[in-house]
Parts: sequence; structure tokens; C-alpha cells
Amino acid sequence: MRLSRRTTWRGIGDIVVGMARQEYDLELRRYDAQGWRAMFFQSGFEHSLTSRAGSAWAPSPWEAVQRAAGDALHRREHGEVAPRDWIITDESPR
Repeated sequence: MRLSRRTTWRGIGDIVVGMARQEYDLELRRYDAQGWRAMFFQSGFEHSLTSRAGSAWAPSPWEAVQRAAGDALHRREHGEVAPRDWIITDESPR
């Protein structure tokens, strides 16, 4: 699956549809002006944190969704957390 680079709600919808085909559900939350958290859970697990759940924190919803989708797919394919470059990205709330 190629992750969309669109920075629109439509782009988020495209990713959600693609992930639904992979049997994942999205939970997306905004935390005031601090940023967005996206989590992809395997469908049917009532949003339980399994080893294949993917998550990300980012300033924008589309960036959080793209990163979380990539994390979930990486975990599914490799059974481990996707490597992150902490020098480039700070995903912590401010």
C-alpha cells in the first residue's frame, strides 16, 4: 500500500479505506493545540493494543494518520515497531 501524501481530509479518507481493506480501524484524536494522535487497530479487537496496532503523534491529522498507517503495516510485516528518526521528528506533546 502506498501512503497518500495529500494533506486533506480526503487524503485521510483514502488511507482509512486502504487500511480497512487490510482489516484495520482508525482512532484519531485532537489534543487542543498540542497535536493529533492516530492509532490503527486490527478490526474486531475492540481497539485493543495488540502487537500489530500502529500509532503516531504529529502536529497535523494527516501526518499522524500517515505515520500510524506506516507503523501498523511495518509491525504486521516485520513483527516489530517501525524505526523512527528522533533527530528529525519530535512526536511528544508540547
